[in-house]
Amino acid sequence: MESHNYLGIHITENDAAVVCVGKNNKINTAFSVCMEEDSERDFDVLAKLVKQGCSQRKLEFKQVVIAIDAAMYMQHDIHSDFAEDKQIVSTIHFDVEEAIADDVSSDAIAYEKMQTSGSGSDLNVYSSKKTLLSKIISSFRANGLNPVSVEPDMISAVRFLRQKYHSETKGGEFYCLLSSEKCYYAARVVTEEDKMNYVGLRTGLLRTNCDQSDYLAREITITIAKQSLEGIGSVVIFDSGSLTDYSRLGEKTGIGVHPLELNDCGLSEEIIAESEDRTRLLLAYGAGLYHTERSRTSNFRNDYMPYLGRKKKIEKAAKIFSAAAFVLILFIGVYFQWQFIKDNKPARDLKRKFALEYEAVMMGKKITSKPLAELSKEKRRIESLQSGKLSITGEQAISAKVTNVLVAFNKCASKTDLQVDKINVTPKVISITGSTSTRNNTLELIDTIKKSNLQVSQYRYDLEGSRDVYKITIEASK
Repeated sequence: MESHNYLGIHITENDAAVVCVGKNNKINTAFSVCMEEDSERDFDVLAKLVKQGCSQRKLEFKQVVIAIDAAMYMQHDIHSDFAEDKQIVSTIHFDVEEAIADDVSSDAIAYEKMQTSGSGSDLNVYSSKKTLLSKIISSFRANGLNPVSVEPDMISAVRFLRQKYHSETKGGEFYCLLSSEKCYYAARVVTEEDKMNYVGLRTGLLRTNCDQSDYLAREITITIAKQSLEGIGSVVIFDSGSLTDYSRLGEKTGIGVHPLELNDCGLSEEIIAESEDRTRLLLAYGAGLYHTERSRTSNFRNDYMPYLGRKKKIEKAAKIFSAAAFVLILFIGVYFQWQFIKDNKPARDLKRKFALEYEAVMMGKKITSKPLAELSKEKRRIESLQSGKLSITGEQAISAKVTNVLVAFNKCASKTDLQVDKINVTPKVISITGSTSTRNNTLELIDTIKKSNLQVSQYRYDLEGSRDVYKITIEASK
């Protein structure tokens, strides 16, 4: 039975946070792995560690999604003249090259729409080196963890907020997710259609040599001003290190600040307690929620090394189904063929018996496709011969006369105790040798032959023991 769990993985160059999302899109299991300090920085080693962790916990899952760390991709704000995804995909490489004045042929591109208007679309575009993505995909695929999507962790962060964080504030909000090294910024604004849209997405390094509250106040203010964000009523902070002074931050920004509580996002106390870096837990969680959204433009694999696992599964299922259908159809065909053969056995036996009798009556002729017509024709011919209506010549005449002889025999066989020893047929005469019980019976036989429109040219008879032996010659050519 296929599992309905989903594996979300957030990776850096030396470690990974893993989340298994199960029923009701809640976390079943979460763990993290890290390569040893003296080991070679290789994604194959990291993939093996993740696989071992899944095997130890006996995890079964339907698909894998990998969110790559912000250090592994670049982020750009791009305007496209198009609104449809098909048109955006076909031109986005040119738009990025024009915006950054650099060649991106060696990069894979992913994007997220921020907003769409009559002039086109504002895009948050991400680029990552194809060589890096190739190593990641190949390593995890070789360890049975072929990802359906490789996406920027910024996208995973927004997906987590969109799917699991339910704010009581109806207006705009600004979010900051702080890990041990990085910051993830996003703003939720209300569109003209009264819909919630996430904009202002960006990442940054978390400086440790300055006051964190001062640093965040500056970054929040700059981001809101740069993105021209309006209607921001509150700031929501998730600080895995618990180093933020919320009241002080609120004073500096002039906006109400409050923390994001993981308990309100459906995470159990056990999962929260076991997590070493809770921000990365949320990023992996966001990756594990990939299946809940229909948009797939933020997947690097759409642009490079497309995922073919589903296609191969479908092809494999189609082959199995075709083989099963062939066996089923073959079985049904054999079954009905056997039933047909069994039901038609009496008819075949009757036909075989009829064929033997037909050959006997028709002087050895094989049965034809229209046996009744042939028998009727033969019957009319015999009746015509017996009545003298048919003139017989040649080979047909001889055959007809032999038939008349046999008819004559049948007429008197029982009365005369007839025994025929030999019939010799030539083109001119038919010679018959045999015996009867008495002389009178022999004479009656000769008389019956004459009455059958046969011309007896000569005959002789003699007593031998108790039998009257005869030899009769009939003209065959007249």
